[in-house]
Amino acid sequence: MPPTNYHHTAWTSENGVGAVYDIQQAPNGYLWLTTSKGVFRFDGVAFRSVEEVTSGAAKTRNINAVYVSASGAVWLSTQSAGLLLWKGGKLTTYTDRRCTPSLKSGSVSEDQDGWLWVQGQAGLYRTNGPVCEAIDGKWGYPGGFVPAVLADRHGTVWVKTEDGPVLVLPRGASRFERSKKRDGPTVHPGLFHQAPDGSMWFLDDLGLRCITCDGSRPPVLPQPARAGYDWSADFSFAADSSIWIVTNDGLQHFDRSGMLMDGVFGVQQGLSSNAVRKILVDAEGSVWVGTNSGLDRLRRNALRMVALPQTQEGQFAVATGNDGSVWTGNANLPLTQVFPDGRTVKFTQTAGTYVVRRDPKGQIWSAGALQLWHTSASGLTRLHYPRDQTDDVVSIAVDRNSEAWISTIQQNVHRLAHGVWTNQNQALGRRPGVLGAMRGDDEGNVWFAFSRSVVKWDGSQYQKYSFLDPAMDISVTTIDVRGEHVWLGGGGGILLFTGGAFHLLKWKDAEGPGRVSGVLETTEGDLWVNGFSGVTHISAVELKKWLQDPNHEVVSERLDALDGLPGLSADRIPEPSIVEARDGRLWMATTKGVCWLDPKTFAAERNRVPPPVAIESLYANGRAYPTLGDLRLPPSAKTIEIHYAALSMAMPERVLFRYRLDGADEGWQDAGTRRQAFYTNLLPRQYQFRVIASNNDGVWNETGASWVFSIAPTFYETLWFKTLMALAGIGLIWVLYRLRLRQITARADLRYAERLEERTRIARELHDTLLQSFHGLIFRFQAVDNMLPARPSEAKQTLESALDNAAEAITEARDAVHELRSSTVVTNDLAAAVKALGEELATHQATSAASQDSPTFVVEVEGTPPELHPILRDEVCRIAGESLRNAFRHARARRIEVEIRYDERELRVRIRDDGSGIDTSVLGHEGRAGHWGLRGMRERAERIGGTMDLWSELGAGTEVELRIPASIAYQTYAGRGFRLFRRKKGTPLKAASE
Repeated sequence: MPPTNYHHTAWTSENGVGAVYDIQQAPNGYLWLTTSKGVFRFDGVAFRSVEEVTSGAAKTRNINAVYVSASGAVWLSTQSAGLLLWKGGKLTTYTDRRCTPSLKSGSVSEDQDGWLWVQGQAGLYRTNGPVCEAIDGKWGYPGGFVPAVLADRHGTVWVKTEDGPVLVLPRGASRFERSKKRDGPTVHPGLFHQAPDGSMWFLDDLGLRCITCDGSRPPVLPQPARAGYDWSADFSFAADSSIWIVTNDGLQHFDRSGMLMDGVFGVQQGLSSNAVRKILVDAEGSVWVGTNSGLDRLRRNALRMVALPQTQEGQFAVATGNDGSVWTGNANLPLTQVFPDGRTVKFTQTAGTYVVRRDPKGQIWSAGALQLWHTSASGLTRLHYPRDQTDDVVSIAVDRNSEAWISTIQQNVHRLAHGVWTNQNQALGRRPGVLGAMRGDDEGNVWFAFSRSVVKWDGSQYQKYSFLDPAMDISVTTIDVRGEHVWLGGGGGILLFTGGAFHLLKWKDAEGPGRVSGVLETTEGDLWVNGFSGVTHISAVELKKWLQDPNHEVVSERLDALDGLPGLSADRIPEPSIVEARDGRLWMATTKGVCWLDPKTFAAERNRVPPPVAIESLYANGRAYPTLGDLRLPPSAKTIEIHYAALSMAMPERVLFRYRLDGADEGWQDAGTRRQAFYTNLLPRQYQFRVIASNNDGVWNETGASWVFSIAPTFYETLWFKTLMALAGIGLIWVLYRLRLRQITARADLRYAERLEERTRIARELHDTLLQSFHGLIFRFQAVDNMLPARPSEAKQTLESALDNAAEAITEARDAVHELRSSTVVTNDLAAAVKALGEELATHQATSAASQDSPTFVVEVEGTPPELHPILRDEVCRIAGESLRNAFRHARARRIEVEIRYDERELRVRIRDDGSGIDTSVLGHEGRAGHWGLRGMRERAERIGGTMDLWSELGAGTEVELRIPASIAYQTYAGRGFRLFRRKKGTPLKAASE
């Protein structure tokens, strides 16, 4: 019988693996392989060459073989360079070629003092690296060919000599002694191995034998396979002291007594080659086989498959008999009984199988192909039932009254009482269109499950229990009963009915078990579920937590093809898909066969070895860096990829990881089965990367592995640069503070200047209005005084005129106050405003008794008047008004002209008279003492960004010219360039009241 209870995986040339000569497991869990393509390290998922592992220090083409010491140091044999030692990230060369092993496998062994014992080309040697010492006669060794050497766990060195004797060198001794057990001569290289119980075993071309056994173990096992001098055979011990060995029949497994356990495993069973070079049983119990074609792994399955007659694939049903046998079948396989010794009996008359059940008395019931059968003392007996020509039976139960119940595909429930079948649909309250499920319990009750209700038949009456919550409608397809627990399974999950209430099972795994075809609570209190995604197990402890708190999310484990499950279960028919035998074993049926599991053995064989964890490599911007010691990455390291591994070789597909980067991650990151961590744009600083892992059975290595690295800062991220920037920032803040302080000071000064300017402006207004009027009144009053008493009537007229002028002065004063916050003219026409002012002054002068003839007043305009800024227009009017008042009142002119010219580049206002002119001494002092007219005119011109020129000579008249740039004067300026750049700085247009 082939070892079908093992899961087999092979890596061949398609995976980049050649012939495998040697397999060794390092203390940290890695497998080191000597192959035809070089030396590789294997983590269960990926192969890495010795050149990759050593970051190029050791070249693959130069390496012949590898030996891993108990300390984890890796010894590499070369063709011409001697021995290489890879330890602590450094490669050391020992050039004494005498200590170079002669074979690729089994020719090096390390004792407990760190000495390597080497089968050399010229004899036996030992080395600790720098020293290579020949073992000769002074050691009690006769010299010559060394068939085998081994240093055992106690420090004793065992050597097989060519002539036959086995020599023993106890730890601390200086000479070899002959073993008490005699042995024959050895022609070809052999192999020593130490069993778990400490016994020593030797394999050569004479066979496998124990050289220290006292008769409690068989001295010889079948002769191993061999092929001339290229002898290719090996053996290895499992933890239970059973032996795996290569024979001429293939790979075989023997127990402690020498009995064959699992049959033969060879090429026909999937082995990559029958030419086996090496066998290794690793720390987790997996069997590794090196062959001429690659690497094979055998791992014992948790689920053991049952050998069945060949049939077409389809869902099987399963039931257990009282004699340890199992009953099964499917739509294409008739009812079949499988006995514990592997014998099968097929009941061909049943044609096909839709359901198999064992009743409380141990009888087997089955149905299929429109037939109903049950076992009895006389054998298999057929029963007829209603409409058995068209309606197949899909469920069977037997109650406490020994009355049979059947449920059919056409949704009919029939009960066989006193030899008569009766339909129970109406009594059950069954609605059409619902197939439901039916199951008998150990107490003789029959349970029915429909869409939203459960019905119990206790042998005499029905009891119905319903629920209204639509979330609990799981589309029931199966039912199981254990005591007070009624379990319902379906497409929507699992529902429990207990104590008159329904509870929906909640899962930690969001995917849950998928669609359920079978559910079972064992006598030990565990819950097992067969479904579309495999077999799901909830421990009794976890189930108890949920029973106490229905909101608890149960933690489960899943078994699938990796555990030996053949295929997956179907939806509903045949049934059941999972049952418990009287011996406690669980039997599961799928679309590809039947398998079983012993929960006690399953618990005992759990992988309790925490997986060693290693950080393998780091890539920054695609460049690989070694992970030994502290690493400082360059500033350009923006994309970082860290590779890690967990050395659980049994089932690496189920190894789970968590990692965190201290300094970047706030907590642990669940990576699932992914073996890489990715980071981008990390800040320059020191980091510690930590990773932990769990094996296939959820055992966590909480210590895991850690590694410290740092990223160098760019120049602008360095401390000195940041300090410099901080100082520069402080300096900038100081400069800004000083500028702000200066700005505040300037603003305060501006306020003071504005107040002073306002006082000056008010003085000008008073001068231009009140003082001028009061000055004219004084002249009038003086004229009246001169007329009295000689000319009283004329004095009266003059006095009346003076009173009118006083009223006008009051009006002018009021208007001046008003003009402090409003425009002086209503219209925007500058020429009209100037003309109106001139005409008013001319009229006033004409009506004055003391005046001469009124001068001719003319206003000329050139160009198209544009829109002027209101404030600017008022200031121009005031300047023109002051000039006109001086001309009318003091110049004694005959002609006064005003010329307003709107040029493209400027506004020009020119006022000329032919009067008496102004004394040059007055012009030099900007007017007479106590008079503010000329000075006020210049100040106004400067305020609006213009310039004022004045020409005058005594007897030659006076000319005042005001020029203002167009960019300032005109509200819409169409000149060249941008207006922003044409306006002069420091010439804002401010209202007179500001």
